[in-house]
Amino acid sequence: MNNLKDLVQKSDCILLDVEGTTTSFDFVKDELFPCAEGCLRSYIMHHWKDSKLQEAVSDVIKQNKEDQKAKLCGYVPLPSVKDENFQEAVICNLLWQMSSDRKTTGLKKIQGFIWREEYEKGFLKGHVYEDAVQALNYWKSNQKKIYIYSSGSIEAQRLLFNHSIWGNLEYLIDGNFDTTIGSKTEHSSYSKICEILYYEPQNVLFITDRPKEIFAAKKSGMNAILIKRDPNHSLLEEEKDYIGYEDASITTFADLMEDN
Repeated sequence: MNNLKDLVQKSDCILLDVEGTTTSFDFVKDELFPCAEGCLRSYIMHHWKDSKLQEAVSDVIKQNKEDQKAKLCGYVPLPSVKDENFQEAVICNLLWQMSSDRKTTGLKKIQGFIWREEYEKGFLKGHVYEDAVQALNYWKSNQKKIYIYSSGSIEAQRLLFNHSIWGNLEYLIDGNFDTTIGSKTEHSSYSKICEILYYEPQNVLFITDRPKEIFAAKKSGMNAILIKRDPNHSLLEEEKDYIGYEDASITTFADLMEDN
């Protein structure tokens, strides 16, 4: 484990995944997603004329055309004109996307809008592991730059850390990236992040629970560590070929702090 601690010490920047890394799967699966699904219809109806919602709906329309061309299974079409049935069609399309666990731009934006309302009302509190909070403070005190790279939107990331069960943790985060920069399983995404931050890849350490993301980050020249919080958590089928990256793994961020 000492060599992993050394890896942290020589890194100028720590890049973190969220779900399964700083935050439990259960919070995302059992609280965030059901909240967005349950509040969707009410939110759409009450905010339909808001410019930010209409901008997101434009993204949904664009995605709809791509899905229609791809002939996706279960695809829910939108009317070609914005008639009296259009709002209901958008709701049905978004509910279908949620049931399919899609990560499309329009859907992520609208989920973010809903979550913002629920966080600000106090109905949601973002889950962050206690050892993650300790590590964020520890790394910050050691002058490390800390960034988030998650499939969840930047809006959703910031809300989670701003309204966490530990209070506002956003001040510990130097910046955020989501999949608008590229897929987390493509090495070019990690190269772009390094270019934006003006870091050489070897000076950046990425921590995630997904072996395929480890592979992509390492291919870009970054260092990477796999975190395995739940030993019973099964890998995605497409990640079976990447299990070798479990050799450099931890079960808690405490494994990477000098005082432990």
